[in-house]
Amino acid sequence: GAVKLPDGRVRLPDGTLLEPKADGSVAMPDGSVLLPNGTLRQPDGSILLPNGAVKLPDGRVRLPDGSLVGPNADGTVAMPDGTVLYPNGYLQMPDGTVLLPNGCVKLPDGR
Repeated sequence: GAVKLPDGRVRLPDGTLLEPKADGSVAMPDGSVLLPNGTLRQPDGSILLPNGAVKLPDGRVRLPDGSLVGPNADGTVAMPDGTVLYPNGYLQMPDGTVLLPNGCVKLPDGR
């Protein structure tokens, strides 16, 4: 598959290099958009999360096993693996690391 390089470019399997836009996102040939935090927005509005789950346009999340998890009253989606997706796009991983929509990563120790 495609590989994201440290400088933000993406190398496709055929060797083609895709340059990031000013916001750090990369438009993929299939119409999807690779966001700076590693998530992949599909043309239908769904978002492939780093843990293999898919956030659907209606706010629910389809887990890798095919089951669906709906948002809580506050809009968060808590997944069985401990990952929490917030309405603002923040993704908190089980180890406490937070992936921000702009591509930044906040480590559990605050760095």
